[in-house]
Amino acid sequence: LSMVFDETKFLKHLPLTFEDVLWLVLNSPESLSFEDVSWESVKPLFSYAGRVLSADDFREFVAKSHWWFHPDRWQS
Repeated sequence: LSMVFDETKFLKHLPLTFEDVLWLVLNSPESLSFEDVSWESVKPLFSYAGRVLSADDFREFVAKSHWWFHPDRWQS
């Protein structure tokens, strides 16, 4: 899923929608709403990832997550 999100180029005629975003929460995407996305809802995902991923994979996940949500990426 993250590869699709990484490679998709959103344009005026193909805008980014709420459903397109790879929200970093453990909630089911089918029932996820904007109100469900908060720092408190993101923490459990990173806590879980920190337990199940190797240290190198976790560092890569954190770096990619930072890139996915960096303000410069969302300006265009």
